[in-house]
Amino acid sequence: MTLYKNQLIWLFGLEGGLGERFRLEEFGHGKDRELDFATRYILDELGIEIAEPDAEYLDSLLDRFETRFPTTREFSAFARETIRGISPLDAPDEALVSWMTHEEALFRRLERHIVSERLQSGFAAGDQVD
Repeated sequence: MTLYKNQLIWLFGLEGGLGERFRLEEFGHGKDRELDFATRYILDELGIEIAEPDAEYLDSLLDRFETRFPTTREFSAFARETIRGISPLDAPDEALVSWMTHEEALFRRLERHIVSERLQSGFAAGDQVD
């Protein structure tokens, strides 16, 4: 339980830890925390589903890759092509993290679609869910 407690303290920026007092803060108006890779991982481990903002990319993903998983090189190139406003020359660290976060979100979107179709159509003999 301590691991989850520490993750929640980090995730929500609770400087004094988890005390007995709560405070109410509104989200929005520039106060939202961006969900980076680490944040998404922690939420996933806690069983919290988050809305996928990259849903509009599904058509582009299917146009390019249909219902197959592309190679890492192909997928990374697609992710870099579809993200805007990132300059690896001006901010290389920020660009790398943004590319990885975007690529991971796109992959989850494609994976969810492919696995969902596969589950609906059933598995051929010998196929394993894993």
